Amino acid sequence: DSDDDDGELGTLASFHQRAGAYKNEFFREQKRGAPTYEGGMPGDVDVAPSRVEETFWKLVEGELPGEKRALDVTHNGVACGDASAFPAAGDAATAGADEPEMDYGASPWAPARLAAQSGSLLSHLPAPDRAAAAPALLRCGMLFSCSGWMTAPCFLHSLCHHHAGAPRTWYALSAADAEALQEHALRELPDAARSAREVAFRLPALLSPTSLCSSQLQVSRLVQYPGELVLVAPRAFHATVCHGFTVTTTAPFASAEWLPRGRAAAALHRELRTPPPLCFEQAVVCATRGDESVRTAVALQDELRLLVAAHTAQLKSLKELGVAVRPLADAPPGAGMGEPPTATPRAPFADAFFWIKPPGESDGVSLSSAPRFDPECNKGASWEGAPQAGD
Repeated sequence: DSDDDDGELGTLASFHQRAGAYKNEFFREQKRGAPTYEGGMPGDVDVAPSRVEETFWKLVEGELPGEKRALDVTHNGVACGDASAFPAAGDAATAGADEPEMDYGASPWAPARLAAQSGSLLSHLPAPDRAAAAPALLRCGMLFSCSGWMTAPCFLHSLCHHHAGAPRTWYALSAADAEALQEHALRELPDAARSAREVAFRLPALLSPTSLCSSQLQVSRLVQYPGELVLVAPRAFHATVCHGFTVTTTAPFASAEWLPRGRAAAALHRELRTPPPLCFEQAVVCATRGDESVRTAVALQDELRLLVAAHTAQLKSLKELGVAVRPLADAPPGAGMGEPPTATPRAPFADAFFWIKPPGESDGVSLSSAPRFDPECNKGASWEGAPQAGD
């Protein structure tokens, strides 16, 4: 079961029926027949990809009659969360087959498992953090369902598997053209964004490949059929259009080549003051601890140097502001940060851990005549210079 865009609970079969009816009505002059490609659904109208794409962009640009408006057809996709469309060994659908069905869901190439495989830097993150940063999403689409121009989160790699249904067209630009695309978007959409940073991860509107090519941007195109994989490079802007009912799974992952792109994405999130789905610094530190390959170690060297330099600069700034910074070895007995905030604590009795104030702030002062005097703050092991809570 899944929720569609209208908030109604439906089944895959009901969505397939709805998608087929819409496509049959839209291309009602087209003869119905069995799809000419493997993995197509019975009863689907087999329409040439070039015709679907031409019609789609006419809809987007308002060149078709009013009864075929783009707003009615470009967002009819259904997100099914972290469900899987891969058959598993022993499923009822495969029971009684002459040969046992392979458990594709357990394959290292299954998108839901890709981020956890060796070679992916995300495999060294704690499982809850990895699941939050790199979820595999199962999606169902219908005719003209689309994703606008966007990159993968945090400029990660992305792998998409097409399970079944009609073809899906991809348009993509090289990562080297990302900044040129952003500048083009600012010229074409002056009311939608004020700076290139605001369109660093997603454009606010669909721009046709013809429009991009007119600005000397090279747009690559491919048609993805059932059973095929599409790999998206870090920071590569891409857009997709479905030709009918489709079932796909998409998942991000990170190789060593992603590191410079990940650093750039983290810097952009800081500038925009938006929370990233993945903490880049955590990914670097965890990969340093867990990945023993020489290739990854070489790639991580520069990132670690940059992290150490940034940390040193932050400590220097804190000292200039009057904050006392002491080595952990000089901390009072029993002092420590404890477990960081988490929604998945190890303690069975707790639902979450949350710091109610910044660590290091003092609830009292050592001056006996002060209103907030606390005898505990006047002991020899107490830290001097700690900021008061609320200051």
